[in-house]
Amino acid sequence: MRYLPKMQQLRVFEEVVRQGSIRSAARTLAQSQPAISRALKELENTLQTALFLRGPGGITLTPSGQLFAVRNRFILQELQRAGDEIYSAQHPQQGQVAVGVCSLVGSTMLAEVVEKFRLRHPQARLSVKEGLMRSLLPLLNSGEIDFAAGPVPADLKQERLVITPLFQVPLCVVASKNHPARRARALTQLSEQKWLLAEDESATLSSLNDELKRFFQALPQPALRTSSLLSAIELVERAGYLMLLPEPVVSRWSHSLVQLPIGTLPALRYGAVCSSHSPLTASAQQLLKILEKASGRDAWRCSTGKNSTPSLFPLC
Repeated sequence: MRYLPKMQQLRVFEEVVRQGSIRSAARTLAQSQPAISRALKELENTLQTALFLRGPGGITLTPSGQLFAVRNRFILQELQRAGDEIYSAQHPQQGQVAVGVCSLVGSTMLAEVVEKFRLRHPQARLSVKEGLMRSLLPLLNSGEIDFAAGPVPADLKQERLVITPLFQVPLCVVASKNHPARRARALTQLSEQKWLLAEDESATLSSLNDELKRFFQALPQPALRTSSLLSAIELVERAGYLMLLPEPVVSRWSHSLVQLPIGTLPALRYGAVCSSHSPLTASAQQLLKILEKASGRDAWRCSTGKNSTPSLFPLC
C-alpha cells in the first residue's frame, strides 16, 4: 500500500458501516451522497481492494471490508483515546473513562468506587456497562471500554490481555428463606430440586470442581440458564430455584435469600482485564487503582469461607 488512508475516509467508512447505508451516513455526517461515495471509492483505491458490495438491497461488506471494519474501529477508538489522554493531562480533574463490570462488582462496590473517582475527577465523563465477561471482552477488544472487571475464566487467552487480580470469593448454594430444602447439608439431598446457573460458563461451570460438574451433569432436569442477576434472584425467591452465587451477593439479598450449609464449594477469582496493546489513560488508571483498593478491604481479601474449599485459581 503506497499511501495511508485519510482520516476523513476512515470516518466515512465507519459511519457507513454503522448506519448500513450511504444515504443515512450522508445525513449523519452532513455531507452529500456523492461525497460519501467518492470517499469510499478513494479508500478502496488506497487499500487496493473492494470493501463493499453494492446492490439493489443496499450495500454489504466484502470479506476484506469485514476485516478492515474491525481494525478501523480500533484505530478511531485509539485516536479518540489519545486525544482524551492529552486533554486529561492538561486538565487532571477531567477525562473520559468507560468500564465494564459484572453483576457482583456492580451490586456491591461500584457505588463506592464511582464516588471516590468523582471526588478526584468531578468533571470526568464516566460510562459503566454491566454484563457477563463474555459480552464485555469484545467491547474491550474493540476499544469501547477501557477495562472489564469480573470473573476471570481459567482458560482465558492472555496473549493480548493484562489481568490485574482483584479478589476471590467462594461460591455458595442459595435458596429462598421458605424453600423446603433450605436446611440441606449435602449436594446429594438437592438432586431433585430445580436449579439455575449463570449463562456465562466462564464464571460458573469452568470454575467448578469435579464433584459439582458431575452433579450438574447428572441432574434429571437440566439447569435453567440466565444472564441476568435480577432475573436469577427473582426465580430463586419466587419460583423455588436453587443457585450457585458468590457469597457477597447473598449478603446483599440476605433479607430474602439464605445460604445452604453445603461444603466443598470452590471460589471464583475476579480481576480487571485490560488490553496489552492499548495502555490505559491516566483517568482509567486512577479508576482501576480505586477499584483495586476497594477490592483489598478485609471483607474482600483472598480467603475462603467456612463452607468452602481453597480457590481453584489462587490470586494471593
